[in-house]
Amino acid sequence: MVEAPVPTPTPTPDRTPTVTPTETPTDTPSETPTATPAITPTPTPAVTTTLPPPPQPPVNPPEEPEEPEERIYHLTIRYMDLEGNTLYESHEADLFAGSAYSVPSPEIPSYRTDQPLVEGTMPARDVILTVFYYRPVYVRDGRTYTVIEDYEVPLGVGSLALNTGECVE
Repeated sequence: MVEAPVPTPTPTPDRTPTVTPTETPTDTPSETPTATPAITPTPTPAVTTTLPPPPQPPVNPPEEPEEPEERIYHLTIRYMDLEGNTLYESHEADLFAGSAYSVPSPEIPSYRTDQPLVEGTMPARDVILTVFYYRPVYVRDGRTYTVIEDYEVPLGVGSLALNTGECVE
């Protein structure tokens, strides 16, 4: 028996088409699954915040100061006793701001004040001042005495000086 040669197969290139996935937009849903790209994690960059520089005021040439409007303000000085009774008619004046004023307090019989002269500079607002008068009194042995003002000129009797209103027994 003679053997016949058996042909050996030669390799032939594979002619089967390969499909590469591509994404194409379609209006109708496709029933074939689409390939999703692989997601690889990327490092998150560090967040740094930089504040904007503060706003700078506009550079303008210096303006000339405006002259203040001359307004008149009202000064009222009231003269009262410690109980709030008016002892003398109020002094009233209209003055410009910055004006100086000097008003003597009236003398009221049997009363004293610690402000014989009211003076100052008028501010840019209305001012009401009150000058308080009091009756000088003192207490001795549980009794209250009202002081009667002495006259300026003492009267002399020998080496003893007396003022009007003083008694010697």
